Amino acid sequence: MRIGTVRACVLVVLVLAFSETSNSELEKIGQLPGTTLVKFYAYRHVAIVYFRIPEDVALATWKFRAKEMKTGGIFRCSAQSVTVHLKPGSIPLVNPDKSKLPANLLEARNAHYTLSFTSDGTQQAQNVTAPLPGDWFAVAFKSWSDPKDGKIEQQGLSASCETILDAELYVKRETTSPISLATDLAPANIRLSRVGDSSTLRFLMPNDKTLSEIAISSSSGEASELEVNVTAGSYVPYGDLGLARITLNSTTAIVPFKVWKNSLHYVTIRLLSGAPTEISVALDGGSQRSSSAKVTELIRKSYPDFFLFDYEYLTSNNATKSSPVNLTSTETTVFSFFINPISDIGGTLTVALRLKDKGKAEAEDFTVVGCLHYGTFQDISPETGRCYSETSDPSLPVLITSKSSPGPVYIHAPFPEPGVWYLSLRAFLKPANCSCLQGNCSENCNSTCSCLTTTSGAVEISVASSPCIEGNCGPHGRCVHYMSGGFVFSACHCTRDYRGLDCADVQYVQDDSTVLLELLMLTLSNLVFLGSVYFALRRQYYAEAVVYFFVMFFSTFYHACESGEDVYNFCIMRVGVLQFCDFFTALLAFWVTLVAMVGLTPRLTTIFDLGGAVVLAMCAELNRTALWVFMTPALTGSSLVIFVWIRRCRKRKTIHYPSREYQYYYFPAGLGLVATGLICYAFLQTQKNYSLVHSLWHMAVAGGVMLLLPDRKYLK
Repeated sequence: MRIGTVRACVLVVLVLAFSETSNSELEKIGQLPGTTLVKFYAYRHVAIVYFRIPEDVALATWKFRAKEMKTGGIFRCSAQSVTVHLKPGSIPLVNPDKSKLPANLLEARNAHYTLSFTSDGTQQAQNVTAPLPGDWFAVAFKSWSDPKDGKIEQQGLSASCETILDAELYVKRETTSPISLATDLAPANIRLSRVGDSSTLRFLMPNDKTLSEIAISSSSGEASELEVNVTAGSYVPYGDLGLARITLNSTTAIVPFKVWKNSLHYVTIRLLSGAPTEISVALDGGSQRSSSAKVTELIRKSYPDFFLFDYEYLTSNNATKSSPVNLTSTETTVFSFFINPISDIGGTLTVALRLKDKGKAEAEDFTVVGCLHYGTFQDISPETGRCYSETSDPSLPVLITSKSSPGPVYIHAPFPEPGVWYLSLRAFLKPANCSCLQGNCSENCNSTCSCLTTTSGAVEISVASSPCIEGNCGPHGRCVHYMSGGFVFSACHCTRDYRGLDCADVQYVQDDSTVLLELLMLTLSNLVFLGSVYFALRRQYYAEAVVYFFVMFFSTFYHACESGEDVYNFCIMRVGVLQFCDFFTALLAFWVTLVAMVGLTPRLTTIFDLGGAVVLAMCAELNRTALWVFMTPALTGSSLVIFVWIRRCRKRKTIHYPSREYQYYYFPAGLGLVATGLICYAFLQTQKNYSLVHSLWHMAVAGGVMLLLPDRKYLK
């Protein structure tokens, strides 16, 4: 098929050639500062950044800058790894943690741009020639890393930081001047005077065409490198992101593209290198559709909830229920439906086929092939049974259902692109010994499959949208609506360590025996406080013994409720109440132990104990995990101990207060044990070793209390 063939009255061409843009300046049309990013552990952690591109844009430049903002703590913020995915039309579907994806996801989706950089304030840019007009979405997050290697940092011991992303959009606009082209496909001539110059042609293709080509030739004798983009409702040439790079000298370059129904098509040509050149651009009339199938538009039924709607096949105006589809043996049956921009893209589009148990559908070899495609019509070859393709890279059918595989078959498209979608259906008789429609598509995909025979029959179709995947996330998660950047999207909130779009990835899920072992470590390690209670009672510290008992009680039941990953956990009250009691009694235990070490009179001891309890309760309610909450009783109590001990040493004119036995053995041993526990608690805890290190912390504190709580005879 040669370019330049005259096909009068077949193609109506509307062309506008745009003037050169090398001298035009980038114009800032969008700014989105201050988007806070979090670590990616699931898709719900992404931040959405939205832009809108006008129609007259030759070049768009997105500029991203990530920086760290210190919100508290000590030391400086370290730069974090940041990832941004940019896509036209809809939210990019990304899988940075490489979690297992559902087997029935639609893979043939529009590609997206990806940027990876660090939050050191350096600006990153993404240039897009001839960007699609309309909505563009970016999802940004702090790059994924293995959560088991994540360090548990105590608030206040390190810098508390937020990663902030600033985004800007600059465009270079085209100025238009009309040029008339005759309907006999006469070529258009444009001139690119210098590197960076670009020009755009606009034309309309008839709806009965599937594939066309653009021929580009240069009058310059020198080689010139050009960037060619063909766009319509989406990037429509074959290849990544609709981009073609060609080198011209004395030859003619051919750029194929798919015809987009009811859409203006744009061809943008940009000079990348080489001498100034006159370029001739010609358009082929396009190939005819391979079948005479008529496209039937499905009827939409919407529901009040977000992303909840379906499309029905109604055979009459009075019909209220979707009818089965009667497939013929002579043509492909095609249905179309429309996904609205913005409001429909945050859920998951699900298409299902199920055989109707009547007539020929009862035959064991009856098979229905379905092809789901966005934007452009796709036929099904009667010879191969595959989604028809006129390129060297044909696609597999996305839906195959037969009597040998009972039950409906599904295909899911999370965050579907807005616009027209097509579902093509064709029925075949496929004997049991026929190997067609199986395995991966190889170089013989377009060869005739002699064991397939087209037939007629009935099939039931379902085209629906729902939050997440079919509205649920399996037994290990729940579907939640999230809002980011003013947009709502649905994602799964997985329990335990399940991951993935449907919470079905078990890579990080611990077996039940390991979960039980960790739960027992965190709870039973608190029994060491029974020794603290015993020694407190034996040394006549009754109030302190009560505090140590409640430390053991609340820590045990807090971990029994908070741990166990919803398998073995046991809650006697709300986890928030248990957490407060755990932190408060732990702080109070530090305080009453230090007050007991001072050796005050019973009246002063009561005053300090009760006053400290009130202040610590307030501190624990304000921020129970902050460093200052722990340091307040520790520093105040330690200062009180040092002040009283020095005062008594000076009064008695001796350095041996308390007694030598306590000074030389119990005090340094208890102090060392508590210090070791604090170091482990503050600096060595990770997600992987949490249960072990935290259990050692329980035992270190309980053991330290036994040593530090002095026998009263040592304070005389």
